[in-house]
Amino acid sequence: MKNPFFLNSMTAVILFLVSACSNSNDQQDINEEHNHPKQEATESNVSQEIRINDPELNAVYQQYLILTEALVDSDLTKAKIAAHTIEAGAESLKNGGIIKSTASKITTASTIDDGRDAYTVLSNELISMVKKSGMEAGEIYVGYCPMAQNNQGGYWLSNKKSIQNPYYGESMLTCGEVKETIL
Repeated sequence: MKNPFFLNSMTAVILFLVSACSNSNDQQDINEEHNHPKQEATESNVSQEIRINDPELNAVYQQYLILTEALVDSDLTKAKIAAHTIEAGAESLKNGGIIKSTASKITTASTIDDGRDAYTVLSNELISMVKKSGMEAGEIYVGYCPMAQNNQGGYWLSNKKSIQNPYYGESMLTCGEVKETIL
């Protein structure tokens, strides 16, 4: 015969754990809302909804976003890590040779400016590939800075409409404009 005290105790423990987990999640949600403005949460959700039709290209694009952020922050070490991952991912891309070779140049760059020079070629190639592949979900913005590359201009891809210039980082963070939206 089963012990009713044991069953009642187990039920109480389970109810306590469910209640504790539920309260913990509610408190976490409150803390997250308190610590993060709505705009950041919205931009984050938009990022998650963006998918390129080609899954391999989509994976490379996700690392490209990390590379772009590193260049915006003028963080050469982080840029090299992202570029290394892009280089590896480019092997699975059809016609990914240019992406692989330019990502390799970023991994061996001795200065952030050298990395940004290679980034121009990488960006142009990715823009072309994303346009050909098309989007499964969301939209990607093509940013442009007319002053990049010694006033030759430079393009980049972004999940955000707001300009975060990877060519100049903090010194000219909002220099540029959105030239195109890839749907």
